[in-house]
Amino acid sequence: LYKELAKNNVQDAFLYHILKSTSIEAVPSWISKNSKALSKFYEVINPALANIRTTKTLPSSWGYDGPVTANYSSDHYLEAIGNTDAQSKRNGPWYYYFDNGTRQAEGSYKSGDKTGVWKYYNTSGYLTAHENYDTGEIMLYTSKGELSERYKLKDEKVQGEVLVYYPCGALRERLQFMEGNRHGKAEFYYIDGTLGELKFYAEGVLQGSFESFFEDGRKRVVASYDQDELTGKFTRYHRTGSLDVEGQYEKGLATGLWTFYHD
Repeated sequence: LYKELAKNNVQDAFLYHILKSTSIEAVPSWISKNSKALSKFYEVINPALANIRTTKTLPSSWGYDGPVTANYSSDHYLEAIGNTDAQSKRNGPWYYYFDNGTRQAEGSYKSGDKTGVWKYYNTSGYLTAHENYDTGEIMLYTSKGELSERYKLKDEKVQGEVLVYYPCGALRERLQFMEGNRHGKAEFYYIDGTLGELKFYAEGVLQGSFESFFEDGRKRVVASYDQDELTGKFTRYHRTGSLDVEGQYEKGLATGLWTFYHD
């Protein structure tokens, strides 16, 4: 900054600009007689200050080898920090911010495309998502930063195992997906880890056997699905393990003889 002032010979204007708020009698007189010098000073200082504001040197732990550009909103809030390449495409580490100064996202670009691990936060600073753009793995978190889901994307569609968690971290659901649809075994667990439901999907609809269980592991319901509709024999049990209901379903509707039992 001082090199720019000396280069343009506006040191005197700089000094009197600083002294404007003082009560020194000579200052107003000098200012009134040197308006052109003051104008030149402002022409030099304003771009120089803007350059200082938008160009930062950060610790190497941020991932930069040299100065990096800071981007601000029209309201003068810091929006992002990062560099672009010769084609004006974002490259290398980038950091994004909310208006309150909290970090919103961080990750790296390669020729304008996101690459590697990206992390996203809410305005309270809690992690809300962890995405790996190389492997497709995604982890989602609650508003308090607790892991809630874990899965992978392939060609922008959920593929393979999906894990859903209780806020305490215990596993709640284990699902299988194929090309964005539920496909295969689906398990639901109580918070203590006991299996609560076991069912199967085929291309997004319930298909095959269905079993549910009480918290103590005893069977609750045994049934079957065909194209998302109950079909065939249906059995429900009391908590004690004795029969509660027996009957038949056809295309989702109860049919035939149904038998109900006292516990």
